[in-house]
Amino acid sequence: KFFWDASAESLGIGNSAPATALDVTGTVTADGLVVGNSTDGVTASVVGAVTNLTLGAVSSGSDLLLSYNRATGATTISEGTRGSEGEILTLTNSGNVGIGELSPSAPLHLTSSTPVIRLEHTNDNGYAEISSNTQSGLIFDADPTNTDNGTPIVFKVDGTEKLRISDTGDVLVGKSSNTLSAAGAKLGIGGSNFTRSGAEVMYVNRTTNDGAIISLGKDGTTVGSVGVHSADRVFYTGASYGI
Repeated sequence: KFFWDASAESLGIGNSAPATALDVTGTVTADGLVVGNSTDGVTASVVGAVTNLTLGAVSSGSDLLLSYNRATGATTISEGTRGSEGEILTLTNSGNVGIGELSPSAPLHLTSSTPVIRLEHTNDNGYAEISSNTQSGLIFDADPTNTDNGTPIVFKVDGTEKLRISDTGDVLVGKSSNTLSAAGAKLGIGGSNFTRSGAEVMYVNRTTNDGAIISLGKDGTTVGSVGVHSADRVFYTGASYGI
């Protein structure tokens, strides 16, 4: 039933005491609804199996579009100019989240011409990034703007540091600083060192045939080598050598 309150200029549908300009008691079925003014508001619409909720422009301009596809179970958030919004986030019914990706195939699937994940601490001005290039390469970039000093990349296993790449390019395995007395290994253009307590420091093994195990060079030219011959014999080559 309808009730018109002339004094308040309010219409009640399903009730006789409308509290607003249009007050409906019961279920309303419609394929479109606009709440707002002539330029901005909330628009609800249904197109096939897709239910849309648009925030922003009513007819033209920028808006945010929330869409649910009943057939696929996917929820998509898009942004842009009305009618040509670009998808920015998709949530599938399997729990996968896509950023810039309509069909995410992993719990978090990021697709972009410049895919980057930025990690920024609230206590500092710098940040770190994980990205991919056109060859599907994986790039770890600690402090890309060089805001901080001595920024490392650290790898931990079971809560314990196992490997570190320092800001000078050294690779530290089993230790966090280039301390010669500390057990572990340091690899770098400034030289390498290996330290172990109470046991052999390095084991070098050649299989299949006899020959050099370690080659020694000077200015890019091999000047000698250490190798094995006839099962248990060690040989040395070069213009001069000694033990």
